[in-house]
Amino acid sequence: MTGFLTGKVVLITRPREEAGELATLLEERGAHPLVAPAIERFSVPDEPLGEALRSLVAGRFAWAVFTSEAG
Repeated sequence: MTGFLTGKVVLITRPREEAGELATLLEERGAHPLVAPAIERFSVPDEPLGEALRSLVAGRFAWAVFTSEAG
């Protein structure tokens, strides 16, 4: 199947194990998906996370970034 994405290269930055379905959908529409994982997920121990949140509330950070669950 081809479509409006024919010949386009689409960068997928999701973790490799989560990129397959999107890559397939893009290919079905004529795109060339390029899987290049740029996101790594890991658990943060409670105490370092708590300390970071306390520092944030205390104003010790100049800025903070919050993202979706996926990163």
